[in-house]
Amino acid sequence: MISIYKQNKNIIYYSNRYIVTSIMFLIIFMIMSMIKNVNDIFFITLLVFNLLLIISIGNFKKNIPIIMFLLCYFMFLLGSYFVYEYFDYTKGVVLFNTEILNHIYLSLLISLIGILIGYFLINIRFKRNYKFKKDVDDGLVKKSSLLLFYLSYVPFIFIELLRILTVKQHGYTELYIDEAINIPYFIGIFVYGCTFYFYVYLSTLPKKEEAKFPLFLFIIYCTLSLFTGNRSVFVVNLSVLFIYSIFRSKNINSNENWINRNHILIIIFLIPILLFALDYLGSVRFNNTIFDQNKSSSILDIFVKQGVSSSVIGFEKLYDYRIPNQIYSFGTIIEKVKYNPISNIIFGVRSLRGNSVDRALMGNSFAHAISYIVLPFGYLHGRGLGTCYIAEAYHDFGYIGIFMFSLFYGVILKRCSDFTSKNFLKRVIIIIALGTLLMIPRSNADSIISAFLKNEFIFGIIFIKIITNLFAKYSNNKICLLYTSPSPRDATLS
Repeated sequence: MISIYKQNKNIIYYSNRYIVTSIMFLIIFMIMSMIKNVNDIFFITLLVFNLLLIISIGNFKKNIPIIMFLLCYFMFLLGSYFVYEYFDYTKGVVLFNTEILNHIYLSLLISLIGILIGYFLINIRFKRNYKFKKDVDDGLVKKSSLLLFYLSYVPFIFIELLRILTVKQHGYTELYIDEAINIPYFIGIFVYGCTFYFYVYLSTLPKKEEAKFPLFLFIIYCTLSLFTGNRSVFVVNLSVLFIYSIFRSKNINSNENWINRNHILIIIFLIPILLFALDYLGSVRFNNTIFDQNKSSSILDIFVKQGVSSSVIGFEKLYDYRIPNQIYSFGTIIEKVKYNPISNIIFGVRSLRGNSVDRALMGNSFAHAISYIVLPFGYLHGRGLGTCYIAEAYHDFGYIGIFMFSLFYGVILKRCSDFTSKNFLKRVIIIIALGTLLMIPRSNADSIISAFLKNEFIFGIIFIKIITNLFAKYSNNKICLLYTSPSPRDATLS
């Protein structure tokens, strides 16, 4: 009785302290905004962002998916204009006229409101308890996915090493001009599913001790990917592992502690060092190309460089009259249907690959279209601006499109916040969705759907199903042999 009282008292104390700290932070934020005479729309946008983050952090373990999402949102979309508005920092910041800047800020505000409503109101009005019949043997799936992970890992790492050599010899942009590494189609489907097999294995909730070696191998792959110049693979995968560790640690049915407060403090301490290291890699990856990129001299430079995705919203507005009349918010799905081996064989449809004029003007990829319009020379030599789901949604459906897509992603983030109470199939969907959600601020609007249409996902399920059935058949045969084999006593009597 006394221990329960003490726990409740600590909870009340923590809540009061957190509320006071949050109010003080908001007061300082408002005073600073008034002193710096910040743009009114941007001030409201950042206020909504802060409120959303404060509310989410109040239940850290439960809301870890949206907290990580918001951190990525700030880095990719708010960071650049934050240092511009609050620190008068203009070096590297893509500046537009007042009308377009207001459009960018308003688009960000609408998206945050949509995410807020989708995440918090869905639990009040639309929460239902779905029950799935358990027809999957987690133990057999664990064995199957781990076996496939090990079998695909060596060729997967070999391909990554070839990509590193390509970057070293020809430069980072060579990976985007054309297919740098060509391997047989069906072999590629199996090998590139390595990451998927690993995440399916984690979805079976293995014990921490038995997961250490697969985790070690996977982190080696993530680290190697940095030397190809692709930082997103490293950041996104480690972020998913962090979220997964939080999920596993909050499971009251398990005594395992995957991550504790000390680990989190160490990670927070290492974040600034990691940011500078990633920025350095982002600069040196163009050393062997015709492009050059200065290394950051301060933390503000890093925010500017990482926050360029919001400028894509401005470029969409600025060059709206030149952008081809295509549907981009569902572009990945459209291109998946139009350009695939079956369409190529039956209809003779030629796939659009690499950075080319045809892909920029005829395809449904907004990243290619806007990059070619803004940076025609750089685009044809491997450079690009990337994309942003907000820009794609606005181009196709206006401000209502931004709100609806953001509302949808708020709902998905909420569904991803209860990992360990779901059954196996839902855990797989959640862990695959998490990697996509973290990149949504600088990714395609339909990324969360197209992630489940990738060949690695579709064929990965088939491969795991086949191996699982083989394991099940082998296990059943062993059981049958045990029951049908005569005992030594029966053999003697006969």
